Amino acid sequence: MRVDGDVDACNAHAFYTAIKHYAVLHVPIIADLTALDFVSVAGFRALLTLREDYAQAAVPFIVIPGTALQV
Repeated sequence: MRVDGDVDACNAHAFYTAIKHYAVLHVPIIADLTALDFVSVAGFRALLTLREDYAQAAVPFIVIPGTALQV
C-alpha cells in the first residue's frame, strides 16, 4: 500500500481506519510511506497503534519509511 501527501490530525483517523480494516481480515500490509510529505503526531500515533493492532492479530505490518518519518 502506497501512501502519499500528508497524514495529520485531519486525516489520521481515516488513515488508521482504512489500514486497520486489513488487520481484521488478516491481510499482511507493506506500507510504502516514501512519498509522504508530512506526518503529524496524530499520524505517527496512528502508525504506532496500527503496529500494535497487527502484532496482536499476528499479521505482518511492514513500514517502508520516507523522509517524513526521519528525525
